[in-house]
Amino acid sequence: MNKLAALLIALSFLSSSLPPDIFSFQTITIHNDNFAFRQLQKNKATVFIFLLADCPATQSYTTKLNKLSAEVSKKNIQFVGIFPGKFSTDAELSEFQWQYKIRFALLKDPEMKLAAQLHADIAPSCCIINQSGQLVYQGRIDDYYSSLGKSRQVITEDNLKEAMDSVIAGKTIRVKKTKAVGCILEYDYR
Repeated sequence: MNKLAALLIALSFLSSSLPPDIFSFQTITIHNDNFAFRQLQKNKATVFIFLLADCPATQSYTTKLNKLSAEVSKKNIQFVGIFPGKFSTDAELSEFQWQYKIRFALLKDPEMKLAAQLHADIAPSCCIINQSGQLVYQGRIDDYYSSLGKSRQVITEDNLKEAMDSVIAGKTIRVKKTKAVGCILEYDYR
């Protein structure tokens, strides 16, 4: 069996074992406090950002993510950073939060259940979940990276911001899915 087939089988197994309702998830913050996703249901939408602390692409987006989070928090949209897997220690995650001055919630997804349910495979990548728990956008933050390690001088597609603007305005999101460029999330199938 090739790697792609094995990955698809593993992802379908992981996804099928998860609760169908995103708001039923529970996990912990990077400081090991409990975090129940049901509190996110009060938001107009929630933006999940999949991050890896040691990923240069993740690090390069922190300023933009902080700015976007601050802008939309006044409009009842909450950003939540997700660290999937067990790739970083608690100390490394705290250092990441401090160094990059992250002001939105940062959570751990040690078993990668949320990542699997939302089909996250790249960091950084994002998903917007509306108040009904539906996935309304998935993919890149913008087109700054044209390919791995290659960036543009001018961003021409600001996908996450455009999707959030549509949610705020109550309009249909024009581009619902894009391909993120960054560090690959490795699922452990052992």
